[in-house]
Amino acid sequence: MFGYPDVMFHFSNTEGEDAGILAARQIIRSGGVNMTVAARAILLAIVGLLATGFAVLGQKAKTNEGGAKMKILRCTPIQIVEAIEPNLGFWETQMGYKRTAEVPPGGKQLDFVILEKDGLEVMLQTLKSIEADLASSKSTERYKTSQTILYIEVDSLDEAARALKGAPVVMEPIDRPYGMREMIVKDPSGYVVCLAQHLK
Repeated sequence: MFGYPDVMFHFSNTEGEDAGILAARQIIRSGGVNMTVAARAILLAIVGLLATGFAVLGQKAKTNEGGAKMKILRCTPIQIVEAIEPNLGFWETQMGYKRTAEVPPGGKQLDFVILEKDGLEVMLQTLKSIEADLASSKSTERYKTSQTILYIEVDSLDEAARALKGAPVVMEPIDRPYGMREMIVKDPSGYVVCLAQHLK
């Protein structure tokens, strides 16, 4: 609580508000701003309102930390292509990525690869193989080349499924030969998201 003649204000005791109010008081007292009592009161009121707004925004940011309890481990794009082999020169030779997984292993015609560089990954999957995945899950989803799927690795696929209950499921959970369990859902705008967890 603080006041000036005929004017009194009260602000809740938060760090952001206190800093703003103290700064305004310092300016006034130092003589850096020549103000009447009314002008001083208006300045302090404005500073207080701004500080309160920042405090509220900070509180909202903290409350938005809730939601799904699973931990996001990484987020990787999957590029849907007609064939993987024509793209390998670009990613491996020119871009310097290293192949860390492929399906089928050692195959002459690949369905899927994981490429890594500097701790970041890009995945390539053929349209034919993804259509086969969706057929096995009885999905009516249709894809095309030059489309990207977001691949999000989590620590608990069960928790992710619980958190996303009600979201359209494009592909039910399936175990992969490269050690991942994956499921695919759609967000409200129709973007496709693949969630994955390491098999134990």
